[in-house]
Amino acid sequence: MCDFHGGRSTGPRTEEGRQRIADAKTTLANEGRATRKKRSETSAHMRELEDVAWALNMMTGARTRGRKPTAYRPVKTLKEARLWILKDACRTHQKVKF
Repeated sequence: MCDFHGGRSTGPRTEEGRQRIADAKTTLANEGRATRKKRSETSAHMRELEDVAWALNMMTGARTRGRKPTAYRPVKTLKEARLWILKDACRTHQKVKF
């Protein structure tokens, strides 16, 4: 709140001020942005892997609950599962046979 007018703050207006705020918000429980990004990517990868297992009828029971990661892209069909496996193999440099 503004001490003089009672209005809400509109935030930093200069690039220097915006950068200062961004730098101040880089840690959360002693982890930086890079760590949070890596954790989110890994979480998305695991969620997609679960989707692939469901598409291939390798799993039964309840699915993972909770918020989906930002980078998560659902894999619903067998064709999408095969494409995901190929992309993952290329990412990890492994050979895949179908």
